[in-house]
Amino acid sequence: MAYDEASSTPQYCITQARCTLCQFKLADDDLVVVAAGKGVSCEFTFRRHTTFYDDELDIKLHICLQGQCAFRTKSTVCFHGRCHEFRFYSVTPTFLAATHYAFAPSAGEQRRRADYIQLALARNLQQATFWPRELPHELWRMVAGFLVQDCAALAAQEQLDNCDHVGDSVLNLAQSVYASYVKIDGLYYVKGLQNTPGANASKITYLSVLSAQITQEEGEKKESKDMFVAEDHLGIRQVVFISHKHCEEWCRNQPSVPGAWWRHICGKDIPSAVTIRSDGIKLRGVESMQNEPRALLSRVSWQVPVPSPPDVVDLLTLERPRKYPNGLRMRFFDCNTPDIIGYSVATDGARALAILSHKHGENAVASLYEDLSSPICFWMYMPINEGEYLTDICRRAGCLIIRTEVVGITFSTNQGRTVVFGLYGHENVEFRRIATLPNSPCRVYFNELDSLAGRRNVELVAFEQDIPHSTTTSPDMLPTLPVSISHCPYTQSNEVWLHSSCYMQRVTEVHPCIRMTAPHQPIIGMLLYYADGHRECVGQFRLDWVTEPIIIGDTDKLYICGKRTKECWGYVAAVTGRTPVSRAEGHWLDVAQAGTLEWWFSSRHSVLYYGSNRLN
Repeated sequence: MAYDEASSTPQYCITQARCTLCQFKLADDDLVVVAAGKGVSCEFTFRRHTTFYDDELDIKLHICLQGQCAFRTKSTVCFHGRCHEFRFYSVTPTFLAATHYAFAPSAGEQRRRADYIQLALARNLQQATFWPRELPHELWRMVAGFLVQDCAALAAQEQLDNCDHVGDSVLNLAQSVYASYVKIDGLYYVKGLQNTPGANASKITYLSVLSAQITQEEGEKKESKDMFVAEDHLGIRQVVFISHKHCEEWCRNQPSVPGAWWRHICGKDIPSAVTIRSDGIKLRGVESMQNEPRALLSRVSWQVPVPSPPDVVDLLTLERPRKYPNGLRMRFFDCNTPDIIGYSVATDGARALAILSHKHGENAVASLYEDLSSPICFWMYMPINEGEYLTDICRRAGCLIIRTEVVGITFSTNQGRTVVFGLYGHENVEFRRIATLPNSPCRVYFNELDSLAGRRNVELVAFEQDIPHSTTTSPDMLPTLPVSISHCPYTQSNEVWLHSSCYMQRVTEVHPCIRMTAPHQPIIGMLLYYADGHRECVGQFRLDWVTEPIIIGDTDKLYICGKRTKECWGYVAAVTGRTPVSRAEGHWLDVAQAGTLEWWFSSRHSVLYYGSNRLN
């Protein structure tokens, strides 16, 4: 059935591939039940990015998981078929509010939750006394593994029996504050904040090295205290009051609240009261009652507590936005610390998606990269040599197809090296500095991607207070961009090409990077080591996909084999330091210890140039 704006067929959109009862993800081929309103429901086999039409009910369903849907008229909820079948309460608006995810949790948090439920269920099964015989814990864990979704769905519904008042209330900070807590899936959440003690409430203390209470004794001079709120996708995990003069020290020795994001509400913005929002099971929000510009910054969540929230800068305009988006979360990467060995940037070619720093001794694990769900994602790696540090971060902005947007960011170092993370080319592209960095450790913040809020790329950045952002555009003061020797490969006008290159003199080691998730496992990039200790990277590169190094002698060549997929897309099939026994399969590029190797890549192709020779 073709889409027609005038059609009377009800249109529903599923924007979260998650069961509303057990909260676990929907997978392709799962039997799914969708609530279509007024007691109407329909079943279908789940497939991502698909449209379904139910002839009997005359309902159209869109699966749209990128945060926006051109067809959406009504949002809806969906369930695993088995979870829906075994529900014992109706799914009420109160239940939906209590189980609503403010944002998608990390892959690590989803694994932790599943492991916790499985372990707790296995322990309960093992301790039950009515089984005819005892079984080892390992077998009970296997049994529990088949019941994780059922257990999660039942537990979520049982919590509604303890549901309290839903809505907003005002908390007076001039009086004592008491907190009660509730445990959900192994994590503690703040159930309530009030000015009077309850049966299960405990008095919140003023947390600092002095461990003084939040309220002063009669006759003492009262001091307003800053509030730090730790919250995750389900609600508030912790509330802490700190004297403003102790904020910096407390933040340096921050408490560990894994998976939580911190908001800082300055004491000046909460002179007497804050608004508390509850979903009936736990707190969902603590808001300042002021709307001054600095007070609005308190609505931004940070990956770690920050003593003074820095100004957030729009990457396109390089100015502070007039208002901060709802639910804005800012993560960070460490910059210029002595133990940093490199930086990774994820890009779709036109925009940055994430930025990581890598340090000595860290394990290269897939969890560093797995939270990105962009349909096009290139990971590029910039190794940092001994004595090298970042001096400038710049951005390039231009018209991409129909509108102006950020088309890449660049990192420059004190050794005159600049790496472009994004599509190649700088004609009709505005190149501007974002910030000049000191030769000392600092943190650079950028917005977390959030498909539910429509933030699918890095749009906003922030720097620690002692790093003012810059908008310098004078060409003689900007870093020099790298220039390609070869011409950009042409396939079609809307294909985004990225470029990288390295010199080939005195190469000692080559570390290939293989895309492990592809059936043909292509080599997508290489990290090169040189005799003087220098390192360079070409192509795409993920540290968790690195294979055994190829040792190169002083006069050895590097041999690169190119092949094509069934769709005729070029890829690198092999890299070796030994002369190929046979060149019957694929095409080979012989790279000597001289000249420059260039690696162009898009979402479909890899094209290499060495001198006048082209591979693929």
